This record gives sequence, C-alpha cells and structure tokens, in this order.
Amino acid sequence: MDKINLTNSICFFDVETTGLDVSADRIIEISIIKVNPDKSRESLYFLINPDGKEIAKEATDKHGHTLESLSDQQKFADVADKIHTFIKDCDLGGYNCLRFDIPILVEEFMRAGISFNPRAVKIVDAYKILIKNESRKLEHVYERMTGKKLENAHSAEADIEATIEVFEKQIELFNLPSTIDEIHKLTFDKPFVDLAGKFERNKDNMICFTFGKNRGKTINEVWKTDQGYFSWMLGGTFTNDTKFVIKQIINAFNAIVKK
Repeated sequence: MDKINLTNSICFFDVETTGLDVSADRIIEISIIKVNPDKSRESLYFLINPDGKEIAKEATDKHGHTLESLSDQQKFADVADKIHTFIKDCDLGGYNCLRFDIPILVEEFMRAGISFNPRAVKIVDAYKILIKNESRKLEHVYERMTGKKLENAHSAEADIEATIEVFEKQIELFNLPSTIDEIHKLTFDKPFVDLAGKFERNKDNMICFTFGKNRGKTINEVWKTDQGYFSWMLGGTFTNDTKFVIKQIINAFNAIVKK
C-alpha cells in the first residue's frame, strides 16, 4: 500500500451473510480494516444476529454460523451507527464488493434508517482488477500472489486481510496508478447506476434497462410507452437501492412534464 497516495482513508471490508439474495438476506459478520493516508490502520468487527432470518444451509456450510450461534449477538440496527461512523467519508475496498458486499450493506443501512450513498465514494475492487487480467477465486489468487495458503477462508476477517494483501500485490504486478481516484477509473469503465445492475449506461451515456422485456431500451423510450413499468418495479422484489434510483428517474421525468 506504500505506493498508493491516499487522499482519503479507505475501508476494505468483507461480509458473511444468511444467503445470496441482496434484497432479502442479512449480514451476520462484518470485518472492516481502515487504511489511513498516513498508512496507519484501524479495524472494526462484528458478529450480528440476523433477527430471525433463516441462514441457508449453503451459507452455514461456507462460514459455519447458525442462528443459535448468533443468538447472543447484537442486531444490525444496534451496530449500524458505529459501522456508518467508521466508514463515513472513506473510500471503499473489497473483493467482488460492488456486486455483493456494498449492495447488501446499503440494504442493511436503509433498513436501519441510515442514508449511505456509495456513489459518493471511490471503490477499489480487487476482483474487478483481477478479472481484467486473470480470473481466480480469492483463496487461489492469494496463494498464487503470496505463496501462502489462506487459512480460515470464508471467515470475514481472514478474507479481508487476504484481500488487502492481494491488492498490494496487484499494485506491484499490474503497475497500478498511485491514487485511489485513478484506480477507481481504471477498474470501472463507466459509472454504475444501481448496485444490483438492473440499469446501465450505453455508449451514448443513456440509462438503459438490463433485464426483462425492456432489456437494452433506454428509460426515455420506456417512459414514453410504458410508464407503468416503473411503478411495477417499485412494487416488486427489487433492492431498496434500485427502487431509490427508480424514484429518482420518475421524479426527474415528472419535473420535466411540469416545466
């Protein structure tokens, strides 16, 4: 990390969850390591009671946690303020974090009544950097880059420690830029619209749908022909973050009509 010029602190984090449904599953373990501009580090860790949400067998097989083993832990709402305060005004980092860790954290914050905008920070995703060069699972990448076996793989604490080591190796191997801002731009070819990826920007920078009957159509096209589709999405099983984007789109179109 010594070769990176940090203007902000960056929080690398990893979560373990009850399952893989970002909109419905819950965080049961979170480990965060904050790297400050002076390269000092701070950490925050919680085991979390998922408040009755069943843990999928596949998830328990992966991380070993059960409802019983977490029954004495605090619920997310109890620790949400501490987590938010710890990462506030920091950039974010992780392994495949844009697809899963960040969206599910945003969902948990929303349930707790906390506003957190991931679009306002820079993101370092070691997985995204890797797939532009060579795709591997974290434990395989860790072994290849460090020559060591990853002990306790799939525990949040071990995984995020490994992610930082992998990122530090990537800085050297791929001759990455020296600022988080440049790495963010290198990693993400275009700005993301919603964390779940139900929208994306096309080559003309227009927001388009990525799924269903309107896949590939711009929001302008759909608004002209099927405004009810936006209302249908608001009432559907989409993530709160996606619904937040939909509300912004609807408000923007309504504002144009009123002019």
